[in-house]
Amino acid sequence: MSVSNEEQKLDYDKARKGPQFAAALAASISAFILGNWLGWPSPIQPQIQDIHGTANPSSIWYLRLSDDDFSWIGSLILLGALVGSMMGGSVMDRWGRKRTLLVLAVPLVLAWFLTVVSVHVSMIFIACLVSGLCCGICSVVCPTYIGEISTPQLRGTLGFMFQLSLCFGMVFSSIMGLGLKWRLISAIMEVFPLVWFISVASVPESPVFLARQGRRKEALQSLRQLRGPDFNIELELKQLEESLKAEMATLPRWSDLSEPWAYKPTAAAAALMFFVGLSGVNPASFNAVAIFNAAGSTIDDNLCAVILNVTQVVVNIAATFLTERMGRRLLFLISELICCVSMTTLGTYFYFEQIDADSVTNIGWLPLTSLVLFNAGFALGVGPVPWVMAGELVPGKIKGPAVSVATFANWFSCFLVAKTFIYIQEGLTRAGTFWLFGVFCLCGALFAYFLLPETKGKSPEEIQNYFTGRTSNSSSAPGQSPEKQN
Repeated sequence: MSVSNEEQKLDYDKARKGPQFAAALAASISAFILGNWLGWPSPIQPQIQDIHGTANPSSIWYLRLSDDDFSWIGSLILLGALVGSMMGGSVMDRWGRKRTLLVLAVPLVLAWFLTVVSVHVSMIFIACLVSGLCCGICSVVCPTYIGEISTPQLRGTLGFMFQLSLCFGMVFSSIMGLGLKWRLISAIMEVFPLVWFISVASVPESPVFLARQGRRKEALQSLRQLRGPDFNIELELKQLEESLKAEMATLPRWSDLSEPWAYKPTAAAAALMFFVGLSGVNPASFNAVAIFNAAGSTIDDNLCAVILNVTQVVVNIAATFLTERMGRRLLFLISELICCVSMTTLGTYFYFEQIDADSVTNIGWLPLTSLVLFNAGFALGVGPVPWVMAGELVPGKIKGPAVSVATFANWFSCFLVAKTFIYIQEGLTRAGTFWLFGVFCLCGALFAYFLLPETKGKSPEEIQNYFTGRTSNSSSAPGQSPEKQN
């Protein structure tokens, strides 16, 4: 593909990196808050279900949730996120990226406050649903904002900030559970939406959104704040306006998704996202403390949850570098195989415990080891890779509708698995449940090997050649490892 003279003159090395990192970090606090909510159920479960019988039933603040009630806590967060993810695109296009993020901080503060003062389970349910809705919108807006404010050289690195911040949020929730009461934990969590509001208020609006609105002067100011005084912002804005003009000439329609060139990559992106939920990550996260408790682990249950979440953070940082070295497809495949082995091992442990509890007395460390391995495998590829590949697989013309479908698939599978977890356990036993997740992970690995193309280093045209059947020397064929591509 030829490059115009104007594009050659655009030297991104002269752009300052600090303002871009600051803007991406401010937006990514929303992912930290989402991580707070996703990590919150596990450490508070023993207290909110009064498993140890230490609460005072005569107190006005007394709450004791049943297993079904507790399953709704995580499920309603995911259900709200599912709905919010479908709203995110239209909301941010109407209000703008920055304004949307600012507005969402308010109900998130109120949701935590409602949790603190809850005297009935319905109040917690409302808080979870509202927070999930807000975080679902953020899961669309935040990655979009980061992509639009970043230079091409930083887009990949900054793009991992969302998943990394989410992992840090889960770590923080689990650490709070080591010694604090669940209402105090919720009160502390109120601080972060306020910090987020202040942080986002200090960063510029997306120059892409401003240019699309015809607000050229404000778009220049935004680029100047993001790139610094030494960068040619006039040239970048001119190129951006030309790109938007071409984009507006072929507006996307939902009916486009019925065409083979559109529905095949959309289906691939949605399948990737669907395997995120089928891996069992949310039941493993929401019920980590209960799993360790059931396994009779000799290590403190809440400490185990902290170890799991720290593992995700460390491996997620490593994945930001490996994805450009190993490729997305290979990383996802290896990740699914690791998750498969860990879930199968965990299921085997509970199988032998069910047959003869004394037979597993000396291997009480195995549940923690299995879940640490699972979290490491998930953070390596199953967690971050679908978010990276979803935007790469689909053609630019239908990126909005297609990414919305893929995001919906992610949250829907997460909600479905999280809500049915306790019923699956009742029907298949705890061992059978984890074996089932192992089978799903194996299916994800097979999907990656036989059906998923590699997108690393590929142009949009080369990626689309794979789905349309046109040959290309650099296209990836099913079953061909990324290393053997031309």
